[in-house]
Amino acid sequence: MKNHKKLVESVVGMLSSYFNSENIYKPKIIRDQYILGRTMKNHVDIYLEFIQMNNVERTIINVVSSREATTEDVLRLSNTLNDLEFKAKGVLYYDSCISNEALIVSKHKIETVKFVLQNEIIKSLRKAIEVLLPDESTIGDPFWVVMETDERGKNTGTYHCCEGRVIPLYLSRRQAQKIAESMEDNHKVYGLSQVHLKSLLNMANLDDFQLGLIYPRFGLLKPALIIAPGNDNILKWYFRENEYV
Repeated sequence: MKNHKKLVESVVGMLSSYFNSENIYKPKIIRDQYILGRTMKNHVDIYLEFIQMNNVERTIINVVSSREATTEDVLRLSNTLNDLEFKAKGVLYYDSCISNEALIVSKHKIETVKFVLQNEIIKSLRKAIEVLLPDESTIGDPFWVVMETDERGKNTGTYHCCEGRVIPLYLSRRQAQKIAESMEDNHKVYGLSQVHLKSLLNMANLDDFQLGLIYPRFGLLKPALIIAPGNDNILKWYFRENEYV
């Protein structure tokens, strides 16, 4: 029972990390849920609900810990899905192994997934890095930044700063490009998506940096041309929080 609960918490943690990185709007992740069906009250380990492309997506998740996942486990989840008064996807997580018969039975209705904690941690770290660092394909929404690159042209994660620990935000990619080209070290221009903007604001607040706005009509970077209205105001004015969690 203890291992079962631990696996449930691990799966919930994985799902929470995924939703945070993908900025899924208002997901519901409910543990140990009872759902009234057509003929009975069904117990599920995890009930998942979120909105995607204006559709409500629901998933019923059961877990099998410290033993072989069997046909009985698959059928129990399948019967739950059949009894529900709404359409939902079924997923069975296990941390040990699954029988061949269970795989055959689950083929058309239930998704079976082996949960390996170490693999999920690696995936989560990779996703976190992707969220924190923009790449060259990112379009500024609405800002562009200048960042340091290594000898291979890879983003080092270091933002170009001005005096007073200010990270300049450019509304014009062309203006940011002029600044990058004027620097002796390797620098490139990257667009900030809404996700990157929120991550940068969080980082700036933790490390006591200010974000500064640069007027597009100016071609030179001078401290006098930077407006730093405060990180909270930039978040309020430019981050569309109603679209993101």
